[in-house]
Amino acid sequence: MKLTRIAIEGFRSIADLPELGIGAPTLLTGHNDAGKSSILDAIRFLLNDYALLERDRTYVANQEEGLEENQSGRRVPQSWVEGVFALSEVEQTELGLGDRCEVASSAWW
Repeated sequence: MKLTRIAIEGFRSIADLPELGIGAPTLLTGHNDAGKSSILDAIRFLLNDYALLERDRTYVANQEEGLEENQSGRRVPQSWVEGVFALSEVEQTELGLGDRCEVASSAWW
């Protein structure tokens, strides 16, 4: 199986990432606190290698006047990650699936 696409919502600083294509190679670049490690941990969560904690929840955008974003302290009620995997012919035969498989992990708070 090869991960080809990921979508993330409500995970740390990633409020909504509808699609991130994964290729060969895929490079994650950005300044400190841009979300690079969050994307990697979201993939770990998808693969059941990371248990979400309270601090992993995205803050709800604050609409109240006079308060900066995140000052409300409220967080989203759900975090989820979805991945699309390309399957080899052997995997398709062994699993009885088509050429791709979609997998999702979510946590409700």
